[in-house]
Amino acid sequence: MGNSTVLLLTSTISPQDFNFVGRKGVHNREDDYFSAVSFYCKFNLPIVFIDNSNYRSDRIEKIIFNNSESEYLLFESKQSFKGKGHGELEILKYGLENSNILNKYQNIIKISGRLTISNFFEFYSKLDLNLSIHYCNYSREFSWVDTRIMILNKSFIKNYLFPTMDKFLNESENVFFEKAYARSIHLYQYDGGRISLWPAYPLYNGFNGESGKKIKFSLIKKFKYYLFNKIKIFVFSQTI
Repeated sequence: MGNSTVLLLTSTISPQDFNFVGRKGVHNREDDYFSAVSFYCKFNLPIVFIDNSNYRSDRIEKIIFNNSESEYLLFESKQSFKGKGHGELEILKYGLENSNILNKYQNIIKISGRLTISNFFEFYSKLDLNLSIHYCNYSREFSWVDTRIMILNKSFIKNYLFPTMDKFLNESENVFFEKAYARSIHLYQYDGGRISLWPAYPLYNGFNGESGKKIKFSLIKKFKYYLFNKIKIFVFSQTI
């Protein structure tokens, strides 16, 4: 797998308040992140792991440093008390301000760092990152976009994502990260930008961040999402 892009894994190992997270316990969360980092190191991609709870994990740091061209950054969040989305945005901004690796690459795949994607090779290999296309996973009403994975380039981040987030993200008013991200894509489309749905549906493994329940993809569920994604791509191509 070639190094045409960089993976950004976002992390909150030790949240300021466990009352607002589904996955409890620092050690449980550290285990999740360690498993995810170990998984993504298999794909020969640069990795930037950023934790916004200022928690240094020796074992995660070790595996990061053993991976070619990777970084482990940490800082204490000043925005997470406003909600998960504010913390996610803060990590993106911190990364672009402080990561040498993120600033070397034009394309960034941001993944919620406790999740692994069992079909990641298929997902990644079907992306054409040389084209001026913004990949996303719109909801049916086009007002919400999945942010567990974000496929971003620097131009989109600078001209659309950050300005829109700074203006509209307000979780106390139910304008969540996913909705603000959708708005940024609307503006991009208004300016003539091209978009495409994800070429494959990611098969997530891990624990749900809100409920703490294990995410499971049975064979039937995999087929269901495969079929749904194919239909969605077809309908989307007829709509946009």
